[in-house]
Amino acid sequence: MLFLKSEKLIGKIPNMEQPVLFNEFTTGSGHRLVVATLNSEGTLNALTLEMILSLTRKLKECEKDPLTMGIWVQGSGTKAFCAGGDIKRLYEGMKNNREDRYDPYPEEFFEAEYSCDYLFHAYPKPIIAWGNGIVMGGGLGLFAGSSIRVVTETSKVAMPEISIGLYPDVGATRFLSEMPDGMGLFLALTGARLNATDALKSGLATHAIKADLKGQILSALQKESFSMNAESNKTKIAAIFQSFADRSVQNLPQSELEKHNDLINFCSSVEAIEEIASEWKAKLDTQDPWLKTAMTNFFRGSPTSAKIILEQLKRASELGTYKEVFARELDMTLHFSKSHDFLEGVRALIIDKDNKPKWQPATLKEVGSELVDKYFTSAFPPGKKNPILELSGNV
Repeated sequence: MLFLKSEKLIGKIPNMEQPVLFNEFTTGSGHRLVVATLNSEGTLNALTLEMILSLTRKLKECEKDPLTMGIWVQGSGTKAFCAGGDIKRLYEGMKNNREDRYDPYPEEFFEAEYSCDYLFHAYPKPIIAWGNGIVMGGGLGLFAGSSIRVVTETSKVAMPEISIGLYPDVGATRFLSEMPDGMGLFLALTGARLNATDALKSGLATHAIKADLKGQILSALQKESFSMNAESNKTKIAAIFQSFADRSVQNLPQSELEKHNDLINFCSSVEAIEEIASEWKAKLDTQDPWLKTAMTNFFRGSPTSAKIILEQLKRASELGTYKEVFARELDMTLHFSKSHDFLEGVRALIIDKDNKPKWQPATLKEVGSELVDKYFTSAFPPGKKNPILELSGNV
């Protein structure tokens, strides 16, 4: 596969602590399963550019190796698979990237991230994502592109970008729009956290398994015989994971999505964000902690993000492939990286932590259609093609 600028950036990985740890074991048939561990436990395995490029390079190597039958991706420690992108480093790049200066880091980061996400979706061999703990933002991009997507009793899955003046990216244009009955829009506008049951219900996860069964699963995979046929291998792997999921059913938590089904269904028929704001206003007084957090996130989030999110999911049907999805998201994200709200949201919630972002515009009413439409235009100068469209494959 061709990864353009990302390919050239691989040489920038520093010779220091490895951003991703790679191990492997041999199966009963002599094939290899490669285990990739995102190696930044202290930051909840937040994705850095070095981590993305290291993972991309290894996947490309394994794709060419006939004896590698699959990839297992996990986070270091027990708290998180991956909590998202390295927002602090992106913040520095966005601050530097103003009208009179240009810092290439945000563009380099997002191009590399979306290229890696696309590789996950297009990968011909099975990819297993062990989504223990926090799976959010950029972490969900890797997770959603995997063949086998496992959550556990500790999983917390979410796309909370509205809180920092962004929008759900990393392929969320597709996977949120495909959720039933307004669920995707609800999750995008509220950043609501999904437990294991809800991750299954939404289609984000394929299996829910007790975390302490991980060692037994790896042992079962090691004993299995595989072939050179990727589809056959996927079927065998899925059967192994299903057998462990069947043993874990009694440990699944209650579904929050099911509990609030009527509220979520309302999102399926709205034409304007103002309708949702009006309907949800009374819900701020709820005593339900999950719902209260979701409603608070929406009303404290960026009005511009809210309006763009609705338009994002409305326009999702225009995009036929994930390549087109990631190309559009790269355009959108580069516009966001130069916007007031994204910079201000990161400042307020992550840098200064005063939790008092000053959004511009400050209200939904002030966010006009011209502002929203700008985010759906090319972020590149005339004559320059979106680099995601140059990637090989067409999934």
